[in-house]
Amino acid sequence: MNADLELVQPKPYVLVKCRHCGYSLGFLHEAKDNYIYTCQNKECKAWNEWVTIPKEKLAEKLASK
Repeated sequence: MNADLELVQPKPYVLVKCRHCGYSLGFLHEAKDNYIYTCQNKECKAWNEWVTIPKEKLAEKLASK
């Protein structure tokens, strides 16, 4: 494969969402599964407990509904 194409190939995005209040940062590049993010919702009491959901798993969850 051409090395130039490899550089621009998008990496998987993951949905970063607070497990308590549901506030979402949207799809982030290179986010890690189960990485701790800071919730941006000032009303959320669990501001330090974010979870990330890989886009593939999110697609599976949406398809199963």
